[in-house]
Amino acid sequence: IPIVQDLIDKVILNPIRLDSPWAEYEEDISRQMAQLIKLNKSVIGHLKKTLKLKLADEKSSRSYLVSLLSGVLLIIVYLYIGFSLSVRSAIFNFTTAARKIAAGDLTVRLTKESQDELGHLTLAFNDMTEKMHQLIQMVSQTVDNVSGQANQLNCNATANTSAMVRQVGETQQISSAMSQMVSAVQEVSQNTLSTSDAAL
Repeated sequence: IPIVQDLIDKVILNPIRLDSPWAEYEEDISRQMAQLIKLNKSVIGHLKKTLKLKLADEKSSRSYLVSLLSGVLLIIVYLYIGFSLSVRSAIFNFTTAARKIAAGDLTVRLTKESQDELGHLTLAFNDMTEKMHQLIQMVSQTVDNVSGQANQLNCNATANTSAMVRQVGETQQISSAMSQMVSAVQEVSQNTLSTSDAAL
């Protein structure tokens, strides 16, 4: 381009000679234009190659990004499904255990399958069930003790009643014997009086 500009300046704008041969000028311009066209084609070819390489890189980057996003999406879906199934299974296990406890089976225990909040909830549920079991065992033992003591008191009361009946019977026997003795004494006294009157 600077060479063409120089030719234009020398021949057209600031000519040294006014009768310059146009054929020579045209040949110089054509030669320079041919070189310029060749350079232009070379630059365009280089630009096309560069653009193709960049386009290929861009497609590769996009493909990698799509693959990466697809993988992340699959992982998220997998984790969501796993979490959903885990929660449903835990809720089902809790419901089944609660129904068994409501039916009176306090030996039910849940198996801890994870280290998350559901695992902590399982441990708390088992601890609560164990404490309820211990409390009911204590209440049952207390009831058994109270029942035993009540039976003992009943036996003691029965024994005391028997002793009182026996004592009343013995008292009646003593009273009857005393009455007989009084009658005998009175008879002896009357006989003594009769004997005394007969002796006079």
